[in-house]
Amino acid sequence: MKTFIPGKDAALEESIERFNSKLSHHGFDIEAVSWLNPVPNVWSVHIRDKAAPMNFTNGKGASKKAALASALGEYFERLSCNYFYADYYLGEQVASGDFVHYPNEKWYPLTDDDSVPEELLDDDMRAFYDPDQQLLASDLVDLQSGNEERGICALPFVRQKDQQTVYVPMNLIGNLYVSNGMSAGNTETEARSQALSEVFERAIKNRIIAERITLPVIPEEVMARFPSIQHLLMH
Repeated sequence: MKTFIPGKDAALEESIERFNSKLSHHGFDIEAVSWLNPVPNVWSVHIRDKAAPMNFTNGKGASKKAALASALGEYFERLSCNYFYADYYLGEQVASGDFVHYPNEKWYPLTDDDSVPEELLDDDMRAFYDPDQQLLASDLVDLQSGNEERGICALPFVRQKDQQTVYVPMNLIGNLYVSNGMSAGNTETEARSQALSEVFERAIKNRIIAERITLPVIPEEVMARFPSIQHLLMH
């Protein structure tokens, strides 16, 4: 039996098998510890690694398989961006190792006047993150290394409009974005489209909160086109 969801490049069964196989290959032993089904066609699951229960994710979907695939995909997202340990100092050995976050990271020494090195960010990002020019270089030392002597750890991002590489301080990423914009998928295109959707989702949420926008009431004639949703709202 294969279950397909619009927008996905593989059946749920294939995705679950692929995710579990890869995690097992790398030594992870994943267990589902909590299932919830509060109303029809709404499922959620909490999964974690048996040996390291702090490594956990949650998934949701219209079925148990969809929720499990979601949780396993989220697990890969958090592994990819080191989210599981984003709130922890990783110790002196890691802080002084070949790299703290990724092999392609770059380090920028703190300046004598504590100004942000010019090689970091681009003009648009500087205007966004430091509109009043109050940001200090020492503010950008990442939590995981805490290594001021080494300086600022920055990661390379490719600016899509011109394919130029921009180095972004890990401190900004960890404090403001964690796993936002990260996505796992069966193909590169699927993962990228889901990641872009997440960026839009966060931007819209930010606008709603910042501008105190009241969400509109959905007209009854529109709701009438979706009897399954109407059925859920009755529970």
